[in-house]
Amino acid sequence: MCQNGKVYMWGQCRGQSLTSPWMTRFSSTDDVFAAFSTPPVSWRIYSVDLIKGSRVADAVAAAFDNPETSDIKFVVDGKDIHVHKTILKM
Repeated sequence: MCQNGKVYMWGQCRGQSLTSPWMTRFSSTDDVFAAFSTPPVSWRIYSVDLIKGSRVADAVAAAFDNPETSDIKFVVDGKDIHVHKTILKM
């Protein structure tokens, strides 16, 4: 990548040898490696952390049994359980 933001590539490209820099239409070297290398690779190490929980599951859990946001109430063994019609339809 040059100071002007242009990304150039050279070397082995899909089985062909580019002996001089060739300007690409990409704005990052990551995209060039992914698009033109065989197999697609990255020049940097990626860190993939485990995603703890699910935002959807967390939102459903937070909404469960919430009397302020529920639109239906069941009474089971004398205990109120607040729920949402939308969740029940799923």
